[in-house]
Amino acid sequence: MGRVFSRGKQSREMKERHQGLDLWLLRGAHASQLLLLVLGVFGYFYTVRPIHQKEVLDEEIAEKRMEVRNKERQLQAVTEDIRKKSNELAEKEKLLASARFDASTARSEARDAYDALRLQYLGVVSGDFARCAQVAIEKDLDGSELKRCPESVAERNSYMLEKLKPGDRQLLMSLVKAAAKEAQPALDILVIKQRQQLEKLRQELGDVQKQLDDVKGKEESAEASVRLASVASQIRLTMRIDGLRGEQRRVRIDGYRDLYKALEAGGDKIRNKFLDAT
Repeated sequence: MGRVFSRGKQSREMKERHQGLDLWLLRGAHASQLLLLVLGVFGYFYTVRPIHQKEVLDEEIAEKRMEVRNKERQLQAVTEDIRKKSNELAEKEKLLASARFDASTARSEARDAYDALRLQYLGVVSGDFARCAQVAIEKDLDGSELKRCPESVAERNSYMLEKLKPGDRQLLMSLVKAAAKEAQPALDILVIKQRQQLEKLRQELGDVQKQLDDVKGKEESAEASVRLASVASQIRLTMRIDGLRGEQRRVRIDGYRDLYKALEAGGDKIRNKFLDAT
Protein backbone atom coordinates (compact mmCIF):
# COMPACT_ATOMS: atom_id res chain seq x y z
CA MET A 1 0.00 0.00 0.00
CA GLY A 2 2.78 2.32 0.79
CA ARG A 3 4.30 1.36 -2.48
CA VAL A 4 1.14 2.23 -4.33
CA PHE A 5 0.95 5.56 -2.55
CA SER A 6 4.55 6.20 -3.42
CA ARG A 7 3.95 5.52 -7.10
CA GLY A 8 0.90 7.73 -7.14
CA LYS A 9 2.92 10.53 -5.67
CA GLN A 10 5.66 10.08 -8.19
CA SER A 11 3.07 9.98 -10.95
CA ARG A 12 1.61 13.28 -9.75
CA GLU A 13 5.04 14.86 -9.56
CA MET A 14 5.90 13.70 -13.02
CA LYS A 15 2.55 14.93 -14.26
CA GLU A 16 3.14 18.29 -12.61
CA ARG A 17 6.59 18.43 -14.20
CA HIS A 18 5.13 17.58 -17.56
CA GLN A 19 2.48 20.21 -17.08
CA GLY A 20 5.12 22.81 -16.14
CA LEU A 21 7.22 21.82 -19.12
CA ASP A 22 4.22 22.03 -21.40
CA LEU A 23 3.45 25.40 -19.96
CA TRP A 24 6.98 26.60 -20.62
CA LEU A 25 6.92 25.06 -24.07
CA LEU A 26 3.60 26.76 -24.76
CA ARG A 27 5.00 30.01 -23.49
CA GLY A 28 8.11 29.47 -25.60
CA ALA A 29 5.93 28.76 -28.62
CA HIS A 30 3.99 31.93 -28.00
CA ALA A 31 7.19 33.84 -27.43
CA SER A 32 8.67 32.41 -30.60
CA GLN A 33 5.58 33.34 -32.55
CA LEU A 34 5.76 36.83 -31.07
CA LEU A 35 9.44 36.94 -31.89
CA LEU A 36 8.74 35.75 -35.42
CA LEU A 37 6.07 38.40 -35.67
CA VAL A 38 8.52 41.02 -34.43
CA LEU A 39 11.18 39.69 -36.78
CA GLY A 40 8.64 39.68 -39.62
CA VAL A 41 7.67 43.27 -38.88
CA PHE A 42 11.33 44.20 -38.49
CA GLY A 43 12.18 42.38 -41.71
CA TYR A 44 9.29 44.05 -43.49
CA PHE A 45 10.34 47.56 -42.44
CA TYR A 46 14.10 47.00 -42.80
CA THR A 47 14.30 44.54 -45.71
CA VAL A 48 11.14 44.09 -47.75
CA ARG A 49 9.84 47.61 -47.56
CA PRO A 50 13.22 49.25 -48.34
CA ILE A 51 13.67 46.86 -51.25
CA HIS A 52 10.18 47.66 -52.48
CA GLN A 53 10.77 51.34 -51.96
CA LYS A 54 14.11 51.01 -53.75
CA GLU A 55 12.39 49.27 -56.65
CA VAL A 56 9.74 51.97 -56.70
CA LEU A 57 12.41 54.64 -56.54
CA ASP A 58 14.36 52.86 -59.28
CA GLU A 59 11.26 52.87 -61.44
CA GLU A 60 10.62 56.52 -60.66
CA ILE A 61 14.28 57.32 -61.34
CA ALA A 62 14.06 55.45 -64.64
CA GLU A 63 10.91 57.35 -65.52
CA LYS A 64 12.51 60.64 -64.53
CA ARG A 65 15.58 59.76 -66.56
CA MET A 66 13.34 59.08 -69.53
CA GLU A 67 11.61 62.37 -68.92
CA VAL A 68 14.99 64.10 -68.62
CA ARG A 69 16.14 62.48 -71.87
CA ASN A 70 12.91 63.58 -73.54
CA LYS A 71 13.32 67.07 -72.14
CA GLU A 72 16.95 67.11 -73.27
CA ARG A 73 15.87 66.07 -76.77
CA GLN A 74 13.15 68.70 -76.72
CA LEU A 75 15.64 71.24 -75.39
CA GLN A 76 18.11 70.28 -78.09
CA ALA A 77 15.39 70.61 -80.72
CA VAL A 78 14.34 73.98 -79.30
CA THR A 79 18.00 75.06 -79.13
CA GLU A 80 18.51 74.03 -82.74
CA ASP A 81 15.34 75.86 -83.73
CA ILE A 82 16.52 78.92 -81.81
CA ARG A 83 19.88 78.72 -83.56
CA LYS A 84 18.18 78.53 -86.95
CA LYS A 85 15.86 81.38 -86.03
CA SER A 86 18.86 83.37 -84.80
CA ASN A 87 20.66 82.76 -88.08
CA GLU A 88 17.56 83.76 -90.02
CA LEU A 89 17.16 86.84 -87.83
CA ALA A 90 20.82 87.73 -88.37
CA GLU A 91 20.37 87.40 -92.14
CA LYS A 92 17.23 89.52 -92.02
CA GLU A 93 19.02 92.11 -89.90
CA LYS A 94 21.79 92.19 -92.49
CA LEU A 95 19.23 92.63 -95.26
CA LEU A 96 17.45 95.30 -93.22
CA ALA A 97 20.72 97.11 -92.53
CA SER A 98 21.60 96.92 -96.21
CA ALA A 99 18.15 98.20 -97.18
CA ARG A 100 18.44 101.02 -94.65
CA PHE A 101 21.88 101.91 -96.00
CA ASP A 102 20.60 101.86 -99.58
CA ALA A 103 17.60 103.96 -98.58
CA SER A 104 19.84 106.39 -96.70
CA THR A 105 22.19 106.57 -99.67
CA ALA A 106 19.29 107.11 -102.05
CA ARG A 107 17.83 109.83 -99.81
CA SER A 108 21.24 111.45 -99.53
CA GLU A 109 21.77 111.31 -103.29
CA ALA A 110 18.27 112.62 -103.93
CA ARG A 111 18.82 115.41 -101.40
CA ASP A 112 22.18 116.28 -102.96
CA ALA A 113 20.68 116.21 -106.45
CA TYR A 114 17.80 118.42 -105.35
CA ASP A 115 20.16 120.82 -103.57
CA ALA A 116 22.28 121.05 -106.74
CA LEU A 117 19.16 121.60 -108.84
CA ARG A 118 17.87 124.19 -106.41
CA LEU A 119 21.18 126.07 -106.45
CA GLN A 120 21.21 125.91 -110.25
CA TYR A 121 17.71 127.34 -110.52
CA LEU A 122 18.53 129.94 -107.87
CA GLY A 123 21.53 131.03 -109.93
CA VAL A 124 19.38 131.23 -113.07
CA VAL A 125 16.72 133.33 -111.34
CA SER A 126 19.17 135.68 -109.63
CA GLY A 127 21.18 136.03 -112.87
CA ASP A 128 18.01 136.67 -114.86
CA PHE A 129 17.10 139.35 -112.33
CA ALA A 130 20.41 141.12 -112.99
CA ARG A 131 20.11 140.71 -116.78
CA CYS A 132 17.05 142.95 -116.72
CA ALA A 133 19.58 145.73 -117.24
CA GLN A 134 19.71 144.67 -120.90
CA VAL A 135 16.30 146.25 -121.25
CA ALA A 136 18.07 149.57 -120.81
CA ILE A 137 20.01 148.88 -124.02
CA GLU A 138 17.37 147.05 -126.04
CA LYS A 139 14.48 149.37 -125.14
CA ASP A 140 16.53 152.55 -124.83
CA LEU A 141 15.66 152.99 -121.17
CA ASP A 142 11.95 152.34 -121.50
CA GLY A 143 10.97 152.77 -117.89
CA SER A 144 7.83 150.61 -118.07
CA GLU A 145 9.70 147.69 -119.61
CA LEU A 146 12.50 147.98 -117.07
CA LYS A 147 9.95 148.01 -114.26
CA ARG A 148 8.15 144.93 -115.51
CA CYS A 149 11.30 142.91 -116.11
CA PRO A 150 12.29 142.13 -112.46
CA GLU A 151 8.68 141.47 -111.52
CA SER A 152 8.30 138.91 -114.31
CA VAL A 153 11.50 136.97 -113.54
CA ALA A 154 9.58 134.29 -111.63
CA GLU A 155 6.99 134.06 -114.41
CA ARG A 156 9.64 133.72 -117.13
CA ASN A 157 11.27 130.88 -115.19
CA SER A 158 8.06 129.19 -114.05
CA TYR A 159 8.90 126.02 -116.00
CA MET A 160 11.94 125.58 -113.76
CA LEU A 161 10.30 126.68 -110.53
CA GLU A 162 7.63 124.00 -110.99
CA LYS A 163 10.36 121.42 -110.38
CA LEU A 164 11.10 122.83 -106.91
CA LYS A 165 9.30 121.86 -103.75
CA PRO A 166 6.20 124.00 -103.10
CA GLY A 167 7.79 125.67 -100.09
CA ASP A 168 10.98 126.54 -101.99
CA ARG A 169 9.00 127.72 -105.02
CA GLN A 170 6.77 130.03 -102.99
CA LEU A 171 9.74 131.37 -101.03
CA LEU A 172 11.75 132.13 -104.18
CA MET A 173 8.81 133.82 -105.90
CA SER A 174 8.12 135.99 -102.85
CA LEU A 175 11.81 136.95 -102.64
CA VAL A 176 11.85 137.92 -106.34
CA LYS A 177 8.79 140.14 -105.89
CA ALA A 178 10.25 141.72 -102.76
CA ALA A 179 13.61 142.35 -104.47
CA ALA A 180 11.88 143.87 -107.52
CA LYS A 181 9.88 146.20 -105.31
CA GLU A 182 12.95 147.12 -103.27
CA ALA A 183 15.11 147.78 -106.34
CA GLN A 184 12.53 149.89 -108.19
CA PRO A 185 13.33 153.30 -106.54
CA ALA A 186 17.03 152.93 -107.34
CA LEU A 187 16.20 151.91 -110.92
CA ASP A 188 13.94 154.92 -111.33
CA ILE A 189 16.70 157.25 -110.15
CA LEU A 190 19.24 155.69 -112.53
CA VAL A 191 16.81 155.82 -115.46
CA ILE A 192 15.97 159.48 -114.83
CA LYS A 193 19.64 160.37 -114.49
CA GLN A 194 20.57 158.62 -117.72
CA ARG A 195 17.63 160.11 -119.58
CA GLN A 196 18.66 163.61 -118.52
CA GLN A 197 22.25 163.02 -119.63
CA LEU A 198 21.17 161.56 -122.97
CA GLU A 199 18.65 164.34 -123.55
CA LYS A 200 21.33 166.96 -122.89
CA LEU A 201 23.71 165.23 -125.30
CA ARG A 202 20.92 164.86 -127.89
CA GLN A 203 20.20 168.59 -127.76
CA GLU A 204 23.87 169.45 -128.00
CA LEU A 205 24.28 167.02 -130.87
CA GLY A 206 21.32 168.64 -132.63
CA ASP A 207 22.85 172.11 -132.23
CA VAL A 208 26.20 170.97 -133.61
CA GLN A 209 24.53 169.18 -136.51
CA LYS A 210 22.61 172.36 -137.30
CA GLN A 211 25.85 174.36 -137.26
CA LEU A 212 27.41 171.81 -139.61
CA ASP A 213 24.48 172.08 -142.00
CA ASP A 214 24.73 175.89 -141.98
CA VAL A 215 28.43 175.73 -142.72
CA LYS A 216 27.84 173.34 -145.60
CA GLY A 217 25.10 175.62 -147.00
CA LYS A 218 27.33 178.70 -146.98
CA GLU A 219 30.27 176.85 -148.49
CA GLU A 220 28.70 176.69 -151.96
CA SER A 221 28.62 180.51 -152.50
CA ALA A 222 31.82 181.34 -150.62
CA GLU A 223 35.25 182.15 -151.99
CA ALA A 224 38.17 179.77 -151.88
CA SER A 225 39.61 181.11 -148.64
CA VAL A 226 36.21 181.00 -147.04
CA ARG A 227 35.69 177.50 -148.34
CA LEU A 228 38.94 176.43 -146.72
CA ALA A 229 37.79 177.81 -143.39
CA SER A 230 34.43 176.12 -143.91
CA VAL A 231 36.10 172.78 -144.43
CA ALA A 232 38.03 173.23 -141.22
CA SER A 233 34.78 174.10 -139.41
CA GLN A 234 33.11 171.05 -140.87
CA ILE A 235 35.92 168.85 -139.71
CA ARG A 236 35.75 170.38 -136.26
CA LEU A 237 31.99 170.06 -136.07
CA THR A 238 32.09 166.50 -137.40
CA MET A 239 34.61 165.57 -134.77
CA ARG A 240 32.41 167.20 -132.19
CA ILE A 241 29.44 165.17 -133.44
CA ASP A 242 31.49 161.99 -133.24
CA GLY A 243 32.55 162.95 -129.72
CA LEU A 244 28.96 163.57 -128.66
CA ARG A 245 27.85 160.25 -130.12
CA GLY A 246 30.68 158.57 -128.28
CA GLU A 247 29.55 160.35 -125.13
CA GLN A 248 26.05 158.99 -125.72
CA ARG A 249 27.42 155.47 -125.99
CA ARG A 250 29.45 156.00 -122.81
CA VAL A 251 26.39 157.27 -120.94
CA ARG A 252 24.39 154.28 -122.10
CA ILE A 253 27.16 151.86 -121.10
CA ASP A 254 27.64 153.54 -117.72
CA GLY A 255 23.89 153.53 -117.19
CA TYR A 256 23.73 149.83 -118.10
CA ARG A 257 26.60 149.13 -115.69
CA ASP A 258 24.89 151.02 -112.86
CA LEU A 259 21.59 149.30 -113.55
CA TYR A 260 23.30 145.92 -113.72
CA LYS A 261 25.04 146.52 -110.38
CA ALA A 262 21.76 147.55 -108.74
CA LEU A 263 19.95 144.52 -110.15
CA GLU A 264 22.86 142.23 -109.38
CA ALA A 265 22.69 143.38 -105.75
CA GLY A 266 18.99 142.46 -105.80
CA GLY A 267 19.83 139.04 -107.23
CA ASP A 268 22.43 138.52 -104.51
CA LYS A 269 19.84 139.40 -101.87
CA ILE A 270 17.46 136.87 -103.37
CA ARG A 271 20.11 134.17 -103.30
CA ASN A 272 21.38 134.94 -99.79
CA LYS A 273 17.92 135.24 -98.22
CA PHE A 274 16.82 132.02 -99.91
CA LEU A 275 19.87 130.11 -98.67
CA ASP A 276 19.49 131.55 -95.16
CA ALA A 277 15.83 130.53 -95.07
CA THR A 278 16.48 126.99 -96.30
